[in-house]
Amino acid sequence: MPELGSTHAIALRRFLNLEKKLQADPYLRVKDIDFMADYQKLGHMSPCHPSTFAHKPHFYIPHHGIFKSGSDKLRTVFDGSCKSSNGVSLNDCLHTGPALQQDIVDIILSFRTHPVVFSTDICMMFRNILIRPDQRRYQLILWRSSPDQPLLTYALNTVTYGLRSSPYHAIRTLIQLADDEGHRYPAAAQVLRKSIFVCDMRFHSVCTSTG
Repeated sequence: MPELGSTHAIALRRFLNLEKKLQADPYLRVKDIDFMADYQKLGHMSPCHPSTFAHKPHFYIPHHGIFKSGSDKLRTVFDGSCKSSNGVSLNDCLHTGPALQQDIVDIILSFRTHPVVFSTDICMMFRNILIRPDQRRYQLILWRSSPDQPLLTYALNTVTYGLRSSPYHAIRTLIQLADDEGHRYPAAAQVLRKSIFVCDMRFHSVCTSTG
């Protein structure tokens, strides 16, 4: 695996630029603060002291908020492709993993050939999957809600979008869930194995009974 360089300096520079942008746009600032507050409230990130990983490999991920197209809902983008001081990014060190999903054409064809169909998605799929505590030092960010507060280091505790391996981790977790709980919920396990694409599920039933 390539050796990571330092990213604290670039993460700091990009955060200060973000902070200036937020100060100039009160609406964006409120949305960004709310998003990050929710991230912490849900346990998806937590403060950590740099001394806990000072002599271990680690990675600070730059981040910024964007609005979804046609929506006022903001999400934060984490830049796992940011180059460290030696030109190596975190994504350079991660594997994509094998393709585990069913082919989208097969899912659509199966979905369209039955009298009763269902469509749903998994809310916050990535963020509902915890990663090992000893690996969280590779998912560090800088954050504060106001320039008059101290700038703190936070660790992202869950699978993070923007990292090359995250889609594989998410689908692999669902498959493992189907394996572990399939004996209790066989129909649900079949949906997880055969009818999911990214975070969307399209599945069918031949029965209209609610009993």
